[in-house]
Amino acid sequence: MENLSLHGLRIWISGSIPSNDDTQKEQVSKCVAALTRAILKNGGCVAHGCHPSITEIIGHEAIFHKNQTGNNTKELVFYFVSRFFISDYKSDLPRWEKYANVIETPAINDEKNARDASLKVMRDYLCARSDVIIAIGGDTWDELPARAGVAAEVQMAIENNLPCFVLGGFGGSAERIKPIIIENHYSLKNGLDSERNIQLATCDDPDKCTTIVIEQLSRLPIAAVTTKISGGTFRILCLDG
Repeated sequence: MENLSLHGLRIWISGSIPSNDDTQKEQVSKCVAALTRAILKNGGCVAHGCHPSITEIIGHEAIFHKNQTGNNTKELVFYFVSRFFISDYKSDLPRWEKYANVIETPAINDEKNARDASLKVMRDYLCARSDVIIAIGGDTWDELPARAGVAAEVQMAIENNLPCFVLGGFGGSAERIKPIIIENHYSLKNGLDSERNIQLATCDDPDKCTTIVIEQLSRLPIAAVTTKISGGTFRILCLDG
């Protein structure tokens, strides 16, 4: 892949490795690694809501990029973690903070379902501070559909007009979003036509998916905001003439 400009774009990788299929685990891991590598190489930033199956993959690529280029990856990799789960990640935080900017989001403790309410806050933070979302994998939670995080994050991104790329060929929750793509691919706002979106949603080749996404990202008229990641984002429409 030729060098493409993603300078400053904050790209939200939404996903986790599906727990019920070893082939899917391997392919999702390869695709997340390829995406992270390509985003960093081309000047983009990676944002992720800390899922233990994904953070170490992103971290491996971030450390490799730092060693190869000398770049400060704390300005390129952003982990969002809810304080509701902070005790679960206590031993991980010092390691993450060596290569990523770790942003803690508030816990909600006064609601009936504090877990899901706290995750909603974290996702709100991620959505407000991202320019685009890439969805991959994710458990399906047949018994508790509301806990299918990838599907919830794609829906939030669509509602907030973020360009969405859905990699459904690796199974999991992302695969179940395919009906949205088939029926209304315009809602993804990623500049791909229906045929190309369906191709992306069914492709199970990590390198091919990465090439399609990165090349299309470089074409999208997204003006990356330059405010600090801890602040909000601003989308400005400028009509000349």
